[in-house]
Amino acid sequence: MSTATAPPGPSRRAYRLVRPAGPAAAALVADPPQRRVIAHTAGPLLVVGGPGTGKTTTIVESVAARVAEGADPESVLVLTFSRRASFALRNRITARLAGSDGVAAIASARSERSEPRSREAKTGPAR
Repeated sequence: MSTATAPPGPSRRAYRLVRPAGPAAAALVADPPQRRVIAHTAGPLLVVGGPGTGKTTTIVESVAARVAEGADPESVLVLTFSRRASFALRNRITARLAGSDGVAAIASARSERSEPRSREAKTGPAR
């Protein structure tokens, strides 16, 4: 739930939505497959599981572990299947990393594919 606050001033009624602080998340008690995901550091990793199996929590803890080990949060990329999921995951990672200097880059797979990587990607190969 958000609360709206109006800036001072009689002429303009602009509102700013402020998200209240949520409860602190309990520490993850990871099972062996989750511990393997959290400990993984050798390149990309695909996390697959059914609904409610702890994929998101495991990914959040994995990103937090990378940052705790000294990784720049801006260098961590997490891809999700939809824009809604990327917003939710970004919010959870941001809450978990509260107090660190940055936020991991999080995008949906569709938005990641749609962004050109270079001039050649925008215009095609040089002729």
